[in-house]
Amino acid sequence: MGKKKKVKESSIKNEISQRLPIIKFIGGFIVFTTLLFLVTDADWFLNIRSFFIGIYTSISSVILNIFGFGTDANGSILSNTDFSVNVKEGCDALVPMIIFIAATLVFPVSWSHKWKGLLIGIPLLFALNLIRIISLYLIGIYIPSIFDFMHVEFWQVLFILCTVLIFVRWLKTSQVSV
Repeated sequence: MGKKKKVKESSIKNEISQRLPIIKFIGGFIVFTTLLFLVTDADWFLNIRSFFIGIYTSISSVILNIFGFGTDANGSILSNTDFSVNVKEGCDALVPMIIFIAATLVFPVSWSHKWKGLLIGIPLLFALNLIRIISLYLIGIYIPSIFDFMHVEFWQVLFILCTVLIFVRWLKTSQVSV
């Protein structure tokens, strides 16, 4: 009876040791993501968020004006005489960026590789959000009947999918089998 118990305990220890990297990743991801969300919910972070939203609307306005749309960016508002959008919290790509940052920083690879991932992934998510804002602006002008669907369903799902794909692509460069 004692030998079976020792074999079972040894088997459980082996199972845990094999799953320990996954447990550490998930635990670290949850802790780090929670900390980042707490920081972004703090009152002092509102100014930082507003600053980045202003950058999004300003860059979007410049791009749209290259194509003759005559837009203005005023804080979170991107508008012209035909249409306006208000880029608010949730439309700033902060949640996908936090998820990407947390997953990248807690993944067990070298710090130099983590920084490479962040230096590529965050600008990609920023650019994707610019594309989202500009496309929603254009949809609001030309096909307003699908604006809500594109804003709430399509772009949210696509953004999550792209965030996961960017992370998986980074994992593949880490020589990690996914």
